[in-house]
Amino acid sequence: MHLPDDVLPVDDLGLREGVRDVYKLRERPGAKEVTTMAEVWRPYRTLATWYLWRRSTTPAAASRR
Repeated sequence: MHLPDDVLPVDDLGLREGVRDVYKLRERPGAKEVTTMAEVWRPYRTLATWYLWRRSTTPAAASRR
């Protein structure tokens, strides 16, 4: 099985909002904070990013707005 490259787009707003939501942070984390938090996701940071992006597009997310 081929996994995508281990990419973490720390300046992406969707990723940072997803991290804020999942970790229940008051403020949107900065790039350095996301990088530190995402170390435990290695080598699956690309997949984690995708799931965090998708989290905001689910029916459950719409009901939280």
